[in-house]
Amino acid sequence: MDDVRNLLLAKMKATGKSNEMTFKFKIMTTDESRVAIALNIMEVFQILPQNKCKFKDSQTSINLRHEANRIFISNKNNVDKLLTSWELYSKAIAIAPNTSQELSLAYANRSAVLFCFKKFEECIGDINHALELNYPTHLKDALDVKYSDKFGRHIITTRKINAGDILIIEKPYATMLIPEKAYTHCSQCLNVYWALIPCEFCIHAMYCSKRCKNEAWKQYHDIECAAAGYLLELDFNKCALFSMRLSILALRELGSVNNLRSSHKDAISEEIFQSNKYHSLFTLVTNTGKRSISDLFERALNAAFILYYLCTNTTLFGKKFESEISQISTNKDATYVGGLILRNMQIIPSNIHSYEEECRINTIDIGVSAQPFCSLINHSCDPNVSRCSTGNGMLIYALVPIEPGSQIFDNYGSHYAVMNKFEREVKLKQYYFKCECRACKEDWPTYENLLPFDKLITNKKIKEEIETTLQNFNAYVEYAKAGDIESKHYLLEDLSKITSILIKNVPMPCCTVNNVIETLKRLFSLTYGNKFEIPPIN
Repeated sequence: MDDVRNLLLAKMKATGKSNEMTFKFKIMTTDESRVAIALNIMEVFQILPQNKCKFKDSQTSINLRHEANRIFISNKNNVDKLLTSWELYSKAIAIAPNTSQELSLAYANRSAVLFCFKKFEECIGDINHALELNYPTHLKDALDVKYSDKFGRHIITTRKINAGDILIIEKPYATMLIPEKAYTHCSQCLNVYWALIPCEFCIHAMYCSKRCKNEAWKQYHDIECAAAGYLLELDFNKCALFSMRLSILALRELGSVNNLRSSHKDAISEEIFQSNKYHSLFTLVTNTGKRSISDLFERALNAAFILYYLCTNTTLFGKKFESEISQISTNKDATYVGGLILRNMQIIPSNIHSYEEECRINTIDIGVSAQPFCSLINHSCDPNVSRCSTGNGMLIYALVPIEPGSQIFDNYGSHYAVMNKFEREVKLKQYYFKCECRACKEDWPTYENLLPFDKLITNKKIKEEIETTLQNFNAYVEYAKAGDIESKHYLLEDLSKITSILIKNVPMPCCTVNNVIETLKRLFSLTYGNKFEIPPIN
């Protein structure tokens, strides 16, 4: 898309129409009109999206399978190499034409890797797939939503909260697997699965079961399947792809463009916040008024391309459009959905959460998640809550004790312990606010310059009490590092108590407190979060 955008800007400049087009775009006041202008500009300068997309292909599948075979045969005792061959076999399955011999062979080959990992149930499943294809031999009473000019809608506590308390478990309105995980995780439930089955038509979606496959097709993939490949070929990012999915889901939820249009005329009038309704997502902050013209135009152009592929490759609007852009730009239903895609592109940066899993000792992003209620939680560089992704959605828990009537704060990736104030301010500009948390006001140092508790406390009795409290902490850290918590159900409770005692007695900032809180976060992820567990092969 960068090349396309640069070509368009060059054409506008060469014809001397840059100022005219910029002015026309600048005076537009709705997302619908911005997308319409972007489409008109595309038509004027003959910027027609190319019909370039990767499809099912026998030879590509064969090549991938042969490469996987080469790695597998020579590295049966190397876990990382086996993981590589497993992913390549899955990719070969995704790309193999439906019902083909290549698909059958790829299933059969992958079953051998699954056997090495002792994934016997999945191994048998792959063998069966090959044979079928003729293989040749929230705690609601604790929280309330408030509004202020400074914070907008935000969440406060209505009672005393203890460290380690779970405050919210929210099912997402929608999730999306990032493209990089397409051949290791289910595109519908986002779980890692060792024996994925492919979409019958595209090469970008695989599923853990026929149930997930059918659910995805019914909800959104019957439309995405014919459009996403073109967007991926243009290197569209996850924001753009998720904007498309949210728009498809919204249209499916309301039943028609007219119903969708009517439901948004009085956007914030409803008092009940429903996480399973697009309306709750639609009302989240867009920061449209704070965005530059270049930012809005880039998003509008991306939305126009998405709309073009939806119109010309799918029946989202009842029938496929011809390739003439004028047919799209003059269709009110199409431009309304284009405007909705653009609105979603503006909502996503400040409101959409990463969907994560634990793998070995790392936390890895595997997708994105639309959590309307959790999106009301504002940022602090010294947060009092944290989150982890679970099979049921998003879990929010308290890191420290929180007094009644206090606002809960998450962290948007700019923590005082790992970034200095200037670095945080630069990164937070994307959210169009200036953080005024205590860490920012007092310009707290980063972790390497923090002092331990015994350098901050002079009272001998309190110091001895904290030393006693921390006597098992080093062992807890080792358990957390090793993931050795299965029979140690006391860990979360003990660490929560340690945190409460430290917060009560130790001046902040303090590296000891940081260490305890980070260990608490690790244990929460190990206990409740998604996991990619790699079994031993020997």
